[in-house]
Amino acid sequence: MRYILGPRGPRGEDGAAGAQGPAGAAGAAGAAGDTGPGVAAGGSTDQYLKKASGTDYDTSWATLGAVSTYTPAITRGTTSPTLGTGNAKVGRYIQVGKLVTVWINIWLGGAGFAAGSGTIFLSLPVAAKTDAAWASGAHGTGYVYNGAATYAAVVALMDNSYGGDKVGVNTLTGLGSPTLASNGAVQLTMTYEAL
Repeated sequence: MRYILGPRGPRGEDGAAGAQGPAGAAGAAGAAGDTGPGVAAGGSTDQYLKKASGTDYDTSWATLGAVSTYTPAITRGTTSPTLGTGNAKVGRYIQVGKLVTVWINIWLGGAGFAAGSGTIFLSLPVAAKTDAAWASGAHGTGYVYNGAATYAAVVALMDNSYGGDKVGVNTLTGLGSPTLASNGAVQLTMTYEAL
């Protein structure tokens, strides 16, 4: 018997998908990555982490609104005063960001005191930002005691010509220099923008 091969028939439909095979074995673990900078060690309750400089990851712990101390200097534009016996210079300040509030108390002392001459200057704990628009701008108030029950109200003046390290002290009326005297005192409170 002879068979004659006919033409190829059409392709049949695809069969159903087979069952999923078992999972393969896990690969080997990769190498550990470098340790990140993380948070600086130390600190205490209520402190916060702040940038210590513009360098990446350079941080330090700080207390918001902590009061710091410094020793204020008193000078004058022409001849600086010589403080007498028993003198005291006390400065306290708070810095939050760029905002600084400072309290200055200087007792001029007794024997050996010399007033000096020229504009009175008090040093600042943190360098102040100066701006031409603030020329002779008042940033604080206080008093000068002349040692004999007289108190002169004064204002603290910021001026580009003073630089950012000190503040000028002038009377409220006429903006002249108050009188410094033996056994007297200078007290000032001011708020300013740090550099």
